[in-house]
Amino acid sequence: MMFETATPEHEAALARAQGVALGRETRRNERSRNDTVSLYALAVGFVLVAMAPIVMNPRLLFDNLVAFGLLAAAYSLVARIEFESELGACVPTMPVFVIALFTLPVTVVPAMVLVGSLLCLAPVGLYDPPTLRSAALRTVNGWFTLGPAGVLGATMVDQLTWQHWPILMAALVMQFALDAVAAAIRCAGVNQPLRSLVEPLRFTFAVDALLGVVTVALILSGQSTAVTVALAAAPIALVWLLSLDRRREVDTTVALGDAVGVARNEARIDGLTGLLNRRGWDEAVAAARERLATSAIPLSATVIVADVNELKSTNDRFGHDVGDIVIRSFADVLRVGSPSDAAIARIGGDEFAVLVVGPLESSADDGDELVRRLRLSTANARTPHGLSLSASLGVASSPPAGTIVEAIRQADVASYADKAAHRESRGGTPHNRRTNDTESNGVIESELVSAWIGSVGLPRS
Repeated sequence: MMFETATPEHEAALARAQGVALGRETRRNERSRNDTVSLYALAVGFVLVAMAPIVMNPRLLFDNLVAFGLLAAAYSLVARIEFESELGACVPTMPVFVIALFTLPVTVVPAMVLVGSLLCLAPVGLYDPPTLRSAALRTVNGWFTLGPAGVLGATMVDQLTWQHWPILMAALVMQFALDAVAAAIRCAGVNQPLRSLVEPLRFTFAVDALLGVVTVALILSGQSTAVTVALAAAPIALVWLLSLDRRREVDTTVALGDAVGVARNEARIDGLTGLLNRRGWDEAVAAARERLATSAIPLSATVIVADVNELKSTNDRFGHDVGDIVIRSFADVLRVGSPSDAAIARIGGDEFAVLVVGPLESSADDGDELVRRLRLSTANARTPHGLSLSASLGVASSPPAGTIVEAIRQADVASYADKAAHRESRGGTPHNRRTNDTESNGVIESELVSAWIGSVGLPRS
């Protein structure tokens, strides 16, 4: 099947797309209390700092109201453009921000960015309706504006030229510094290590630096305002086109990845019972072997092999549909009675297995207690047709068995010994007149188990 032969490159592409999808989900949803507190604290703090100059001197806004409004509207449109990657999402707002620094009084530029960010929340097309959290997320992203605004405001240079490049560099460095501090606070709020910020911030800073340098060069080249705006819009339009293609690519890849995941799961699930099938069981055994080999604390694997008694007689008397109901009913007994972390599988027609990994000191007692509970549950269970259930069970653990596969052998032997005892106790009843056939089936099933042990590359005893 295609999904079984996926190349490492395909797997890597799928992982990157799933990383983008996860980023979308985490940006939408609240998580811990610390996350909520840090988010709203940063948002409220930026609102207070950004609006303080206008509150103290309203003429700063009124004298530049038209330019302020136009730039805020432009910022809100550009802020809708998100280029997504596994490193994060960036928006090409840098050109609008730089033009605002050269057009408006620098002290009102953070307020312009705040208004533009909030205008971006107006629902358009496929965008989600605004929420308080989405408003806070947009607002928090404005902290970067305080760096350049503070540097340019402190220097009080009326007309910036290329000779002022150290000031421009300092403004960019302060922008990155405040952006990193705000991101670090948010990262601490969600209990993520700070090193997880390195790649996303590197990606964002690279895009901002490139767009910022281009826009500053256009402004300082002495072109007219119309020409400068038109040229600055070109890289924004390019990012927009790329983001559309990127979104389609990610959506398609994620959808295909989900389909692959479903197919992979279905390939490991028994269609009749919903338990693991032989392939799923093999993988569970391999994972348990790896866990026992690498665990820092001593672990033990307990294996239970179970065989539904008299299934052939049930099929002969009532039909295979009723036999399937018996199989499903016993599967439900195992599902309900086993620990939540147990691997439960149907490994043959009427044969089941349970694998539980736990602390070494309690493995034997836990295994015996689990078998006792399963026997009791089986004896009390009834199918929808009122038929009683009966099953033979065997249990073994590794250690003391040398390997998990050896424990499977021992549990299988114990299961057939239990089946033999059941036959003796039922000898002479109508259900057990075909003793030779049943014994032959037992030999065949035992050989199948032996063949499986060989298929995983381990020695037979």
